[in-house]
Amino acid sequence: MPGVAVCIGALTPVEPSQRSAAFPADRIELAAPPLAEPQTMPWQKISELPDQRFVGPYGTEFWRIHEGQVFHQGRLLRKADAASFEFIPEHYFIARDAPAVYHAGTRLPAIDRDSFRQCGDYWLDKCNVYFEYEISLKALAEADCATFRKRW
Repeated sequence: MPGVAVCIGALTPVEPSQRSAAFPADRIELAAPPLAEPQTMPWQKISELPDQRFVGPYGTEFWRIHEGQVFHQGRLLRKADAASFEFIPEHYFIARDAPAVYHAGTRLPAIDRDSFRQCGDYWLDKCNVYFEYEISLKALAEADCATFRKRW
């Protein structure tokens, strides 16, 4: 019977050539937990929601389109494109429209909206790794977005 590597509840066969002498075929080899991979995100268009608004916990209205304009917690986002505006329901402060990414009411045009994605508690695009800081996303100095993986 081939050995088995255990990784967060998943069982993966281990080829005989990958086994060490310390772990015979009838033993279980424990693998290190996997690194967090960047995730694709489930964007939701506000225009497709009832009343064109998203209400979060405690009745807080996070996003709304009213008379063709986008609002975050009652604050008008002057440059936001209502027709393309979408947000991530699990992250009340992250949104995007055709030209830009938003963190709450802050427009972040330097972030590449097409490659923007989440990796654990961090955010990545094709150029940078970001972390949430107060009411914005800040780039991590010297972090390589091509190889960045969350290790915990």
